[in-house]
Amino acid sequence: MSRRRTSYLILVVCAAIPVLLLMLDDPAKQQTRFVEAQATQHTNQALVLFPGLRDSGQIFGLEVLDVASGEDILLVRDDDGLWYAPAIVDGQSTIPAENVNQQAVEEAVWAIALMSGQQWYEANTANLELFGLVPDPSYRLRFVARDTAGVSYAPVILAIGDANPDHVAYYVWPEQSERIFLVPRLAIDMLFNTLMDTILLTPTPEEMSGEENMTAPVP
Repeated sequence: MSRRRTSYLILVVCAAIPVLLLMLDDPAKQQTRFVEAQATQHTNQALVLFPGLRDSGQIFGLEVLDVASGEDILLVRDDDGLWYAPAIVDGQSTIPAENVNQQAVEEAVWAIALMSGQQWYEANTANLELFGLVPDPSYRLRFVARDTAGVSYAPVILAIGDANPDHVAYYVWPEQSERIFLVPRLAIDMLFNTLMDTILLTPTPEEMSGEENMTAPVP
């Protein structure tokens, strides 16, 4: 009987150890682990966020806001399908299509159309706060697009939150959606580096003419 009691006692102690470790763990880590464990139930093959986008030409307006700095970039297609930057009040000046790196913007647009995630989470209040999506995300990306029949969508707003614990992906929430997606960091970094890089926006003709006037020799 004593051997049996000893065996039972060992089993009870072994079962209690994981519980004690969880109790001693940091509450924030517990919550993160719980959410991540819950997310494994939603792990599947890559989920394309916008399956209705099959061509970059469907997107005709694009805006990126750096929430912390307030830096805002707005790009719109003209009647010829070329991108230009219209003026924003207290923001960017008008930049015509010939001064915009069209290829770079198209690559960014394709990154949006092909955006996908390996995991998704319930977009509840706790998760939105935990992943840095509310009240203010790191970035907001807004775009307008048409479906394949040419009918315009309502503007889509993506909130870009924190990086995941491994720093290999970002939490991305299409606002008003019921899901938060874990999107590879490489795709997000490429998208924002492309759009926020001022090298892509070369000087306007007015600025260039002003520089020429400053350096031109006096006749």
